[in-house]
Amino acid sequence: RPSSLPVAAEAELPLWTTRGDAEVKLRMEDSGLGAEPPQTVHQAFVSTVERFGEQAALSWRDGEQRRSLSYREYYQACRTAAKSFLKLGLQRCHGVGILGFNSAEWFIADIGTILAGGFAVGIYTTNSPEACQYV
Repeated sequence: RPSSLPVAAEAELPLWTTRGDAEVKLRMEDSGLGAEPPQTVHQAFVSTVERFGEQAALSWRDGEQRRSLSYREYYQACRTAAKSFLKLGLQRCHGVGILGFNSAEWFIADIGTILAGGFAVGIYTTNSPEACQYV
């Protein structure tokens, strides 16, 4: 939450918003998955890296060769992408358009954008140039 926004009392918070920089009230339960403490994407990713660090997170074929990234490698690649987006001028709550097919690079750009405080926006490869510009 940007420090310029006022802090609302929890009872005043809405359950949803269309503003990227707004807070929402989280629906919590007394038991089950809804009772788990909330965590950010970054917290969940770090927890997964700690548990499954050297296991394959992403796998793909490169011609006849099978390649993969471990969770630790995936996390490091996402951090590198996040730093790159910030160096390029990405501002908090702004979008990064990702044009391409499912690939390791697509997922790295997606999570890297989130880690940098932005919003990932997938763009279809079939979109017209005008549609890409609009997004």
